[in-house]
Amino acid sequence: MQGKVGVEPSGDAFNAISLEPITGRPRNPMINAGAIATAAQVWHHDPVGAETTTLGFFSALAGRPLQVEEEVYRSERQTGHRNRAISHLLRNVSVIESEPEGSLDLYFRQCSIGINCRDLAVMAATLACQGRNPLTNERPLDSPTTARMLAVMGSCGMYDYAGQWLYDVGIPAKSGVGGGVLAAVPGRLGIGVYSPRLDRFGNSVRGIAACRRLSENLQLHLFDRNPLGQSAVRSIYRGTERRSRCWRSPADGAWLQPRRARIAILHRPGSARLRRHGAAAGQVGGKHHRFQRDGARSGPSDRTAAFLRGTAATSGTATAGRRSAAAALPRRPSGAAGRSPRDLRRPKPRHRCGRCRWNRCPRNIGRRLRNCSDSGATAPERW
Repeated sequence: MQGKVGVEPSGDAFNAISLEPITGRPRNPMINAGAIATAAQVWHHDPVGAETTTLGFFSALAGRPLQVEEEVYRSERQTGHRNRAISHLLRNVSVIESEPEGSLDLYFRQCSIGINCRDLAVMAATLACQGRNPLTNERPLDSPTTARMLAVMGSCGMYDYAGQWLYDVGIPAKSGVGGGVLAAVPGRLGIGVYSPRLDRFGNSVRGIAACRRLSENLQLHLFDRNPLGQSAVRSIYRGTERRSRCWRSPADGAWLQPRRARIAILHRPGSARLRRHGAAAGQVGGKHHRFQRDGARSGPSDRTAAFLRGTAATSGTATAGRRSAAAALPRRPSGAAGRSPRDLRRPKPRHRCGRCRWNRCPRNIGRRLRNCSDSGATAPERW
């Protein structure tokens, strides 16, 4: 696709004939020339099923079936003379490899898909979730493709206003001459705004104003982040306030239901492996607390895992930005009666000293350290 369409900002209007002087390809896929070339590649791959593929893709982004507005399509086809000229220029430089009428018709029908403001927001949220729809859990885009799309949206999505937009708002976005603005903050949220009054660049006037205010009030600017001054935990909920979308067996659900009040749900921005949640667990449990599970000391990863399962016993204060919540989780009884069906399948530790409660050190796999009252030796020995 990059051999047919570039990724550089054009600095021209959305309907300008902006082609690279040497290759003849459009500057980027966010302007009309680039969108026509992109639609042509879809049509060239499968002329019969191109419209079905396009509708299915946008429906997966929005989380519901979408349809083409036939009246809008007829208007686009009757008045799209400039777009027709662009398609013939692209055919002249072999960006479009066949007669342009079929691919141009697909472009007109793509521009006539009917959506509402909520659909815009869901599409933006899908891009913010690395291509996975947060409502349907369907994944129309993979993570690498989504990252590239957001990058092009950040530099080219607002036409020749893209530089000022990135300077003021700092969010990857795409506007349309219909009055819609789609903005996605990776790992956080998606924004959909609709207001039909346009400025001289072809962007929604109130849409830009709304996104600018949201960026300022919620600190969404991608280039104005201070991770050292922010909390590792954005918000905390109790198990009675939120329900997971994960499927559980009847036995697990029956065990979990009476314990929902003891579960704390941590909302952390982005994605991280479990062993990196030590700071979050420290926030919830207090700086000097150590989580106890079944009477044994545990490391940062185990503390976090135990807390997220609702099996830890601690008390403290958790701070998330301006919000504060107290986490006081009672200790679950030991033995099979207090263990979940999943815990019953977990193997027991291989060996533990009865006095020093020693277990295998994760930093010295295959070794053991004799450092208890049973022996005066302190040198490590082979397992």
